[in-house]
Amino acid sequence: MYEKSEELIKPIQAKLNKAIKDVAAENGYSYIFDSASGIVLYADDAVNVANLVKAKLGLKL
Repeated sequence: MYEKSEELIKPIQAKLNKAIKDVAAENGYSYIFDSASGIVLYADDAVNVANLVKAKLGLKL
């Protein structure tokens, strides 16, 4: 039953993820959140501030 569920859900998830990425690209969004759950649905890899945060904390890069 699990395999069948995965088989049916995969195309829906792929379509949803593509739509989210397309909306982000078309509107210049760096992040898209699901406000109900607080989960990040999309994050632009080019906007990674990890090194800036590490530097602010005095950690080695």
